[in-house]
Amino acid sequence: GSQNEVVEFDIEKSIQDVQKWLFLETENIRDMISQYCQYVRESIGIQLDRLFLGRMSAPGDLARPCIWKWEVGTELDEHEIPPNIFDDPDFADEAFTRLFHGQVTSVRMRQADSFIPKHSGWFRKKNYTDFLALPMQHRGQFIGAVSWATKNPDGFSDDHIAFFQKSFAAFATVVRVHVNDHVYTKFTDRLAVEVAERTRDLAEANKRIVQQSTAQLHHFANMSHEIRTPLNCIIGLSSLLVDSELDESQQESLSMIIRSGDVLVNVVNDVLDYSRLESGNIELILEPTNLLGAVEIVIQSVMSRANKRQVNIEKNVDPAIPGLVNTDGNRLQQILYNLLCNAVKFSPENQSVEISALLVTEEAKSTNSNVDNKSPPPSATRKIRFSIKDYGPGIEESELESIFQPFKQGGDGSARFREGSSLGLGLAITSNLVKSLDGTISATSEVGQWAEFVVILPCNPVPIKSLLNPQGPVDTTPLVKNSTYRTVRDSSPSSVGSGPTMQEEQEQKRKDRLLRMKSQPSNVIREGTRILVTDDIQVNRKVLVRMLTRIGAKNVDMAENGLEACEMEAKSGYDLIFMDIEMPVMDGLEATRRILKRERTGNEVRPKVVFVTAHALATFHAKAVEAGGCGFLTKPINLNKLISAFSSIDMHNGCRQLPIS
Repeated sequence: GSQNEVVEFDIEKSIQDVQKWLFLETENIRDMISQYCQYVRESIGIQLDRLFLGRMSAPGDLARPCIWKWEVGTELDEHEIPPNIFDDPDFADEAFTRLFHGQVTSVRMRQADSFIPKHSGWFRKKNYTDFLALPMQHRGQFIGAVSWATKNPDGFSDDHIAFFQKSFAAFATVVRVHVNDHVYTKFTDRLAVEVAERTRDLAEANKRIVQQSTAQLHHFANMSHEIRTPLNCIIGLSSLLVDSELDESQQESLSMIIRSGDVLVNVVNDVLDYSRLESGNIELILEPTNLLGAVEIVIQSVMSRANKRQVNIEKNVDPAIPGLVNTDGNRLQQILYNLLCNAVKFSPENQSVEISALLVTEEAKSTNSNVDNKSPPPSATRKIRFSIKDYGPGIEESELESIFQPFKQGGDGSARFREGSSLGLGLAITSNLVKSLDGTISATSEVGQWAEFVVILPCNPVPIKSLLNPQGPVDTTPLVKNSTYRTVRDSSPSSVGSGPTMQEEQEQKRKDRLLRMKSQPSNVIREGTRILVTDDIQVNRKVLVRMLTRIGAKNVDMAENGLEACEMEAKSGYDLIFMDIEMPVMDGLEATRRILKRERTGNEVRPKVVFVTAHALATFHAKAVEAGGCGFLTKPINLNKLISAFSSIDMHNGCRQLPIS
C-alpha cells in the first residue's frame, strides 16, 4: 500500500545493512532484487512498487543482455533482450536508451510532468507517480541501469532519492560480481565443453591413426605374404639344386639366383620392419649387452662387403665404456650394421671407413664454482657416442634433413645415391630404432669429402651385483640381426682390414658356402617317421616334399587344406605335420586344434605340428603357439632352416617352441 508520510530513517545505517546482506546473504540476482525490495518497503518504509534492472552483454557473449522486473503483487520477471535494442529509433526517448548513450546521468519522471516518453506509457497507465533511473558503469562503460518507481501520491522524498543513489553503488557492485560469476561459470562450462570436444576429436584422430597404422601394417604383411610364397619355391629349389652336379658357370648362376633371392627377402623385411616400427608393434628386450663385442661382431659381419670393395674398416673403442650395458643388443647391432654397410657401400676403393664408440658426459648446469673440473659432477649424464664415417661422395646439405625419412635416397644429382639402395628404408628404420632406444641420430657431411653418422644412446651400466649369477656366467656374446633378421653369431677377435688376396678370399668363401650346402646330411629324419605336408599351393607342397626327401624322409603325404589334413590324420596318424596357416575350407590353426584334441586309442600318439607360413608377424607366431604348434618357420625356407627345425624338435620328449626364422 501507499504511505502518505515521509518516514525518517538513518541513511548511512540503512546503506550498511544493504551492503551487508547484499554481499553476504544473496546467491543470485533474483534473490538480491527480491530481498532488496522487501528491505526497502518493510525495514526502511519506502513505498517501492516497482524495480527494474537491466544488464548489458558481457565480452565474448558469455552473458547476454537481460532484464529483471519486480512489481508489487506479481512474480519477478526475468528474460533476455536483443543486444541492439537500444539502437532502435523507436526507443530513442526511452529512459534506459538515453542512459545507454550517455545523454543523461539520471532520468526522473513524475505524474505532473507534461512529457512522458511513448514507450513509458505504463507509467501513467498504472498510476505511478514517481520514477528514478540511474546508469551502472564499469571502467567508463555502460553495463546496465536500475530504476525505482512508486505509486505514493507524494512520490519519493529527497531522502529516498539519496538512499537510492547511495545504495545504488553497492547494488552495481553486486551486479558486477554476479555478472563476473555468471561469466566465469559460462566460460568454464564452455571451456569444459570445448575441452571435451577437443579430447573427443583427438581420441578419434588417434583412433584413426592407429587404424591407419594397423591397416598399413596388415597391408605390408599381406604383401610380404604374397611375395614370400613364390620366393619359397625359388629359394627352396635353389637349395636343392646345389646338390646337383654343376659346372663352374652353372654354380655361379645358381649363386646369383640365391643372392638375388636373399636381396628380395631383404626388401620385404625392410618394408615389414618399417611398418612395424611406424605402428609401434615392436618390442624391445633390454638386457646386459657387451657393447665392445657388439661393435666387433658388426665389423666382422660387414667384412665380406668391405673386402669386396677393398675398403679398410678402422675402429676406435673407448676403454672407459662399461663392460655390460643394459640395452637391446640386437637392435643396437642392427643400427650399427645398417650404418656401417652404408658407409662401406659409398666408400671408394682403397679407402677407409671409421667406426668409433666413445663414452661422453653431458654435464648439468651448475652455479657451484668449486666443482672439480677433473671429474664429472654427480648430476652428469653419461652416454655412448657411436660414430661411423666414410670418405665417399658425401651428402648435399639440402638432403641432410630428409635422409632419415622413408623412401628418401637423396636428390637426382647426388653422387652418393646414384647406385641406389632398394627402397630407401634403411636409414628410416635405423632412425626409428634409435628413437626406440631413447637415443638420437644425426648426420653431417662435406660434399665430395666425407659423411659422418652419429648415434648417441643412454649409458646404463649393469651393476656389479647383477654379474654374480648363482646359476652360472652370463652369456654376453652378441647376436647380430641385420635387416633380414638372420642371426649371425661370431665372437672371434680377428683383425679388421683388407688383405692382399681379397678376391681369392671372396671366391673361396662363395665356394665354401656351396660346399656346406652340398654337404648337408641326408639322414636328418629318423627312419619310420610319418610326415604330412599341408599347403593349399601345390608348388609349396612339392618343394617341401623334395626337401624332406633330400634329408631322409621316406613316408610323406600331402593335403590341400586343413579339413583334408584332419581327415587324413584321423585315418593314418602321423608323427609330424607341416602346416600352412592360411588355407581355404579350413585354416591351419583350426585344423591343428582339432587334430591335437582328437581322442587317441591304444598307443596312438599326438603328432608334432610345425607351422610353415608366409606370415612373418609375431602375432601369427603367437596364434600358432596358442593352437598347439611346436615350431614356426617363415617362408621362404631352405635346407638349412628345415634342418634347424628338426634339430629343435624333440621327437621323443615333448616339443619346444622354435624361434621365428
